This record gives sequence, C-alpha cells and structure tokens, in this order.
Amino acid sequence: MIDLKERMEDYLLGPKVIHRVPGRLRVSVPAIRRIPEQFNGMADRLMDKVRLANGIKTVDLNFISGNVLIHYHVNQTDEAGVMRWLNDLYVFLVNIQKRVAKLPESEKQKATSQVFAYLENADSDCIDLEKKEAIVEAIWQ
Repeated sequence: MIDLKERMEDYLLGPKVIHRVPGRLRVSVPAIRRIPEQFNGMADRLMDKVRLANGIKTVDLNFISGNVLIHYHVNQTDEAGVMRWLNDLYVFLVNIQKRVAKLPESEKQKATSQVFAYLENADSDCIDLEKKEAIVEAIWQ
C-alpha cells in the first residue's frame, strides 16, 4: 500500500527551482538539511563525482538553508536536464535513506558510512544515475 504521508513528504522536500539564469540554478532541496553533520563532507565529495557526466560544472550544497547552487554548461544541458538529473539523484538518495531507516538503530550509522564509502570508491570517476537500482543493490550485498 502506498503511504500517502511519505509520498507527500518526498514531494515537499524534493528539488524546486527558486532562481534561474542561463547556466545557473538555485534550487531548494529541504531534505539536505536532514543530512547528519558528520556526513556533510562526504556529501560534497559525492556531488563532485555525480556531476561529471551531466554538463554540470559546480554544485554547492548549503546544509543550513537547504539550497543547492548549480552552475552548468548551457551548450551541454539546459534547466530541464539539470532538474531531471537533480530529481534522479534525489530519488536515488531518498531510496537509500528509506532502506537505512528500516535498520535497527544500532546499525544505521554503520550502514550510512558504508553507503558513502561505496559511492566514494565507485570504480569510475562518475556515478551513472541510470544504474541507480543496481548501485543500491550492490551496497546491500
């Protein structure tokens, strides 16, 4: 059965453009305020890896405001492409978070560390979000 409250929360905490100019987007992603402080550095390094394949130049996360500033190459992608990428990344990370949330409290910290370690040490220089389901399964093997 679909949990309506969970679906609404995912939607409300998901990415929404708050300012745009060609090549630059400021996006509100309230869910990033939920990232535990000890994982902020890992989240920044993960962004470095994810952005390489998408025409995205820089991604700056603000863990306090929940905003993300994205600079992108206008000749390689557009706002719609950036938002597709950001939504894919958001869904990917929310699904991982939901799996971690189901674990006993004593295992959550270790599992979160394993997720970031796996993503940071992925074989390639960038993470292919097209293969996100396979990545999630590989983490839990």
